[in-house]
Amino acid sequence: MNTPAVQSVLQSLSWATGRLLQSPEHFFQILKVFLSELRQQTAVDSAELFLASPQQTHLLLTSYDGKHRSAFLEKMVFRFGMGYPGIVAESRQPIITHDVQQDRRYLRDDVKKLGYQSYICYPLLLPHKVIGVLSLATRAPQISSETERILSHVAPLLASSLYSVLTSLSEGAFQQITDSVHSGASTEGMTQLLEQGLRISGGQCGVIHLLNGQRIESHPEQLPACNHICHCPAVKGKILVNSIPGMACDHQEKSTRTVCLPLWSGSEVSGVQTMHFSKGWAPSTQAVAPLMWFNRLAWQALAPRKETEVQTVDVPWLEIETLGAFRVKKQGQLMGPTDFGRRQAYLLLKILVSRWGRPITTEELLDTLWPEEDPEKATPRLHVVLNALRKAIEQDPSKPTLIVRDGNTYRFAPEAVHHLDVERFERLVHQADQMQGQEAVQQYRLALKLYKGDFMADEAYADWCALERNYLKEQAVRVMFRMADFLQENDQQADAQEMYYRILSIDPFQFDAYEALIDLLNGNNRLQDAQQCWEQYRTQYGEHPPIPRPA
Repeated sequence: MNTPAVQSVLQSLSWATGRLLQSPEHFFQILKVFLSELRQQTAVDSAELFLASPQQTHLLLTSYDGKHRSAFLEKMVFRFGMGYPGIVAESRQPIITHDVQQDRRYLRDDVKKLGYQSYICYPLLLPHKVIGVLSLATRAPQISSETERILSHVAPLLASSLYSVLTSLSEGAFQQITDSVHSGASTEGMTQLLEQGLRISGGQCGVIHLLNGQRIESHPEQLPACNHICHCPAVKGKILVNSIPGMACDHQEKSTRTVCLPLWSGSEVSGVQTMHFSKGWAPSTQAVAPLMWFNRLAWQALAPRKETEVQTVDVPWLEIETLGAFRVKKQGQLMGPTDFGRRQAYLLLKILVSRWGRPITTEELLDTLWPEEDPEKATPRLHVVLNALRKAIEQDPSKPTLIVRDGNTYRFAPEAVHHLDVERFERLVHQADQMQGQEAVQQYRLALKLYKGDFMADEAYADWCALERNYLKEQAVRVMFRMADFLQENDQQADAQEMYYRILSIDPFQFDAYEALIDLLNGNNRLQDAQQCWEQYRTQYGEHPPIPRPA
């Protein structure tokens, strides 16, 4: 049964969700009211809401309520895996601690100096993404069990509410914008996108920069022209917040309050959005993540298409993604487990695909699918499941061309046109291994676009794909190290740095990546970032690392 405090917070959340849908231009004020109610009901000193970027790389402080505001604004952006918010987002598990003072994972020194002792950091989870992190902090020696109960009730509802609100706003803008788009990139539609973004974010004016040099402005001539767009870090996917050291743009005046955001078309950036804010706008990261979630649908309709993008290639009969969540498309249509007739047929396809055409014996299949059952009794079940699988994916189940039998073994060996991401990943890596310099970097980039996560990530505890998963992870890490070497040789320090961060997001125990990253940050005189990286290194290393803490 819910306590009065839980009921009060849930009522506040219900009110906030309704108001957000009704008055999106007051997004930040409504969130602050909700955080204030949450803070009062939990009797803590501060409450923070971080929203994640849709690309799942950064967490950005979006709303704050409580005491000691300036101390909590010391650090407003966390990469996945770094600091309390980043660790919670990456692990998808909460952190509850009563010893902030001694915990090196906590990265705000000013907060520690104020005597904060207890902290609870809760992930806001969606089935396919992390939308954010909710954090409460207090100088009291304990976080009450009532506070933990409140967050366990509120976090899932807050995650779905935020996603519903941001998606609803994005879909509404998408509909308005696409109504005015007839072909190619629409200037009118882009102007509408800017105006809607200003309404949501509270910005003063905005510009969309296309890579061909074209500019679309909400308020012409209020922002100076940028002559460096082709070399802008945002074109490479980075988020620029001009008031934050390490995220500022080298080509803008330090006094300007701007953010520059990549506009993603699928896995590529095809434009940059610059938004200008008043000096009273704080925290300076508050509008970044909402804008990125807001833009993600509408820009798909507006993005300029390359002249070479001609849809002449037939859709493959079967497309299978295994790097990250397992996905199957037949003639372009996504298939779910229920489309296979039997639950075990979907699992059987996963097992066969995990071998990439290498044979697997009947005995191995029986042992994997029905380990506790007598093989003689299980064999007829295997034949039933095989028939269900062939009916689901074969063009002619009576003449199988995807699932092939050779005596006592079976193979996934498609003769029909198909796409399997791991096959392409391996092929691209092999080709890039024969190259050098920028040529190799470009080829490796194509391979890494396919590496969206661990092999068969939705089968994290299955023994039958563990070795393949570890092998592919080692391949990806090796590729990233080699890319980082080439990038440094070409004096692309920022790109090399991003590559080391990506290595650590995949495998936080790659100690060579910590050492290379610390050396790179030191060389660029980014001592605070180097120190934070060293602290993370020490946490993972488990004892004093072999390199000294940056001075």
